[in-house]
Amino acid sequence: MLSNITTSTSIESQFDSALDLIRHLRPQQVEKNLSNINDLVLDLTEEFLLDIVNQPLKVLRDRIVGKDYLLCDYNRNGDSYRSPWTNTYTPPSNGNLPSDSLRQLEIEANQMFEQYDKMPFDSGVSSVYFWNLENGFAGVILIKKFYHGSSTREGCRDSIHVVVVEEKQNDHSAHYKLTSTVMLWLNTDKTMSGMMNLTGKLIQQLESDHQIADFSQHIINIGTIVEQMENKIHQTLNSSYSGKTKDILNSLYNSGNIDESSNVTNKSNYLNNILMEGKNMSDVDFKIFIKNQAPNFYWEILAERARIKLVDQLRENQQLHELLDELINERGELEEKKQQYENFKNIIESTNGINSLLLFKMLQLVQQKQQLAQEKQQLAQEKQQLTEEKQQWLQEKHELLQIIKKK
Repeated sequence: MLSNITTSTSIESQFDSALDLIRHLRPQQVEKNLSNINDLVLDLTEEFLLDIVNQPLKVLRDRIVGKDYLLCDYNRNGDSYRSPWTNTYTPPSNGNLPSDSLRQLEIEANQMFEQYDKMPFDSGVSSVYFWNLENGFAGVILIKKFYHGSSTREGCRDSIHVVVVEEKQNDHSAHYKLTSTVMLWLNTDKTMSGMMNLTGKLIQQLESDHQIADFSQHIINIGTIVEQMENKIHQTLNSSYSGKTKDILNSLYNSGNIDESSNVTNKSNYLNNILMEGKNMSDVDFKIFIKNQAPNFYWEILAERARIKLVDQLRENQQLHELLDELINERGELEEKKQQYENFKNIIESTNGINSLLLFKMLQLVQQKQQLAQEKQQLAQEKQQLTEEKQQWLQEKHELLQIIKKK
């Protein structure tokens, strides 16, 4: 009995040590590290460790639609993996499939995250998988970003978002529990700076309640909390890993190196000046410009430039939306006027005989009006003539009065 307890304690200790060791090794080499650990400790099965440890996402191509998708335990059935694009397993397998309504939600979610994945960078793959639960459903959102700057620089960022949705029938709401794991690694190998490897892993959770008007509302709610988590993790990685690494590298510069930050009294103004000078440059020219002018702030300036471009695009999109609303309103007014014209046209066509009679009467009235105008003009002339005769008579009368007075 004592021997069994000692053996169990030893295995647990070895298992904890293995997990602790894996956390301190490069995430892109998880499978190799697990295999090496299994060779050292035969009692620890590699499959069991693989189920516990998150590993970098692999990419497989769906030959039917010609699109890539990501592999994980949630779309696996033995050695087969389900494609989110065709809902089939490769190699063929009788694995679990989502219900029809959940499959439709899965299709829409894949389309949404495919667009979201291409917003910050062009290179990347995303996949969304849903499966049914007793009181709702669960899903996983996988996002893989690649960076291949050159033969001396490469990197990758894997995001695994597992969400459990519990629907509440009474108040038309749902409870969302999100567990996110992000693995990041960057490698550089330059002649002047040498080889540098930056790796990191972060796990965070988030729970929230949201209203659901219909079943498709889940996509908006899931997209919102995933985006919040992505931004939060990005800030944490930037400050905890990239920021600390940058501070360490900056402190290693010797006095013979020129550190442009020592000549900068106001970092914010300095970076703004760099951005303004390179405002009209192409992306390639701007990167070269930063490397020459401010190599220590290379990634920070590129990120700020990308943010400014995104803000400008959002502002332009807002203006386009406003213009679209105006055009829609104008179209509605034109449709209304068109309908009025059609009604008026129908009235005219239905009263064609009456219109002919009215036209004849109108012509008569016009002729009478012209005749009256002529008579009016003739009377005006006669009136003018009478007025002139009256003036002449008054003048003659005045002359006679003058003659009488003289006599």
